[in-house]
Amino acid sequence: MNSRTKLLNGLLTTPLQANLGLTGSGQDVSFMRSTLITTGMLQQDHDNTFITLCDLPEEHKNLQNVLAIIESFFTSTQTDGAKSFETLYHILTGTHDGISMRKGLIPIYIAAVLRKYQKNVVIRNQFSEVGISPALLNDINESPNDYSVKIEKWSDEKERYIDMLDELFADHIFEADKAKTGYSYLAIAMGRWYLSLPRYTKELKQVYTGYLADETYSEVDGKRRKFIALLKQPSIGALDLLFSRIPKCFDKEEASAELAREIASAKVFFDQIKPKLEDALTMDVKKIFCGDPYVEATLPSIVKDWYEGLTVAAKNKVYANTAERIFRVFENATNDEHLLIEGLARVLTSLRIDDWTDSNISAFREKMEMYKATIDAESSNTHSDTATAVEPIAADVSSGYAVVFVDENGKAMQPNQKATISGNVLWCDHSRAT
Repeated sequence: MNSRTKLLNGLLTTPLQANLGLTGSGQDVSFMRSTLITTGMLQQDHDNTFITLCDLPEEHKNLQNVLAIIESFFTSTQTDGAKSFETLYHILTGTHDGISMRKGLIPIYIAAVLRKYQKNVVIRNQFSEVGISPALLNDINESPNDYSVKIEKWSDEKERYIDMLDELFADHIFEADKAKTGYSYLAIAMGRWYLSLPRYTKELKQVYTGYLADETYSEVDGKRRKFIALLKQPSIGALDLLFSRIPKCFDKEEASAELAREIASAKVFFDQIKPKLEDALTMDVKKIFCGDPYVEATLPSIVKDWYEGLTVAAKNKVYANTAERIFRVFENATNDEHLLIEGLARVLTSLRIDDWTDSNISAFREKMEMYKATIDAESSNTHSDTATAVEPIAADVSSGYAVVFVDENGKAMQPNQKATISGNVLWCDHSRAT
């Protein structure tokens, strides 16, 4: 890393460190002293380090004029729109009407001025917005015509907008990101929120409301769809995202507190997609198992009652369609309905709900209905087979006692197995019991 790059790195760091974080007596420290300390630009007072662009010593008034030209160039873009850096370099390095400044020094003083506007400045190359960094300023110095700059015009309304978004995405803002230039930290936080959403939510086109509803699906608002699609594009610069692209998603001219409220509403909507889907599926499963989706009993209670009412034979059977797989979910069910639905989702679709598409919803419901019907039929058949009344077998009529064969469920069964009686004792060959 050469001396200029080290200085640029120090100037772009927030907050400024003493001597820009440079130590020792190397070339980088000498360069910092000659360009910033000797000129009076880098001010240090115990715990306070800052850059000043005015009131420089008399012998450095020419530098103060250079800084004023750079600042004027930047601020003019608030009203005139984006300008090429070529314009600024022409003024600073021109020999006829310019200052004839050494080109190698320009990035240092651009960085010093940018500190004042770094939250509101947008620099673009020929394709998109680019983040401010030492490498970028060095690239601009080599090819100023390839880059343009614009300062976002600030207002109290935009300040409220940013404050509201800060609070809205606070859980996704890392302190280390705040050291980055501008509002990159906020754009990064919004990207983190987007990545945290289930795939089902990110690819959502319609909302499932339950097959008992008048309309099984409802459409997602177009503005919200544009917003979530926008966050898929990680290459968008922070200011472009916050002050241009997002307002357009919601048909707004510019950023405002009203826009922040719409973003908050959209965020709540997308955050609730999965929980609301699980609520709808809970109603569906209640309907399948007890016929009434609005019954007060919880879903875990309903399926446990159903499971406990099955015959042992139905519980132990291995079904051709693997219906027995739902038993493990029911056996381990807690009072958490959403956890139960997620367990059923894995069994019925072989996917987590996070990875679902709309087609998995109908597959979930249809397979749940099929599994229950299969198991109910088996339970009904085995119950009928073992419920036939039988006459007791008198082992000793004079004793007043009788022997009755019962199955493993305690039901009386036909005594068609081989048995021998000696005195008052009955020996039974159970291996032939049915």
